[in-house]
Amino acid sequence: MFSNEKLLKLNEQGLIPGPGEEKEAFLKRVALCDSFIPEGASNDPSAVIEEALDSSMNLFGIKPSWVHIIFSDKKLPPWHGACAWIVKKEKSGPRTAFLQLRKIFEKKKHLLRLYSRKEVVAHELAHIGRMAFNEPKFEEILAYRTSSPFRQFLGPIIQSSKEAILFIFSIMAALFADMAVLPLTWLKLLPVGLVVLAFGRLWKRQQQFKRCLQTVSQDKEKANAIIYRMTDEEIIKFSKSSREAFVSYSKTQNSLRWQVIKTYQV
Repeated sequence: MFSNEKLLKLNEQGLIPGPGEEKEAFLKRVALCDSFIPEGASNDPSAVIEEALDSSMNLFGIKPSWVHIIFSDKKLPPWHGACAWIVKKEKSGPRTAFLQLRKIFEKKKHLLRLYSRKEVVAHELAHIGRMAFNEPKFEEILAYRTSSPFRQFLGPIIQSSKEAILFIFSIMAALFADMAVLPLTWLKLLPVGLVVLAFGRLWKRQQQFKRCLQTVSQDKEKANAIIYRMTDEEIIKFSKSSREAFVSYSKTQNSLRWQVIKTYQV
């Protein structure tokens, strides 16, 4: 029997039904997450996970203590302290996840005084709770809510690794043109243009996010939990709507995901 109580317990573990995810598919994913241990996983990740659980619980209502950790620098871009890997054991099977942290975090709690292990883990746990979502527009805005106010705003300016690589490539191309004394002024303007476009997009999405938070609940904690379980389309929709419209809309939704969301409206 799949009771509402069981659904909420799984939700608290960071096992949240994704958009369009039916009961059978959801339970298969839950079973895989419970049993999955990635190759090279730490024997005792509990202390590292535990220190970030208060942040993830207070912000998003999740405590995914089941997540395993690999301490390794392999395949991590230089600007990443950690990565949440969303994987499938079988091509058509359910998703599961694990964390990869830089080797230095196995024994130390800070990386060059730039990042704390707690902040990095909390950030990646935010991605793991949304493993069944394919909603990139506000994903980093949500994950950076675990950071300082400065990083909360500017951190999500780059939406993906591909964008970071494009920006680095544009800088290198501009430097090459400058050193080679090539008359390619547009190459020098390319990095600036990319930054302007990225900042404009970030400003727009931060405003949409803020307005949606205000719409879904007057209670800050509940608003955070609700928006964390919403799709990009829903966040944009209710950034331009009223609280009454949101409540009316929620009454028409009967998916597993919305069963969870509705519990935060009580």
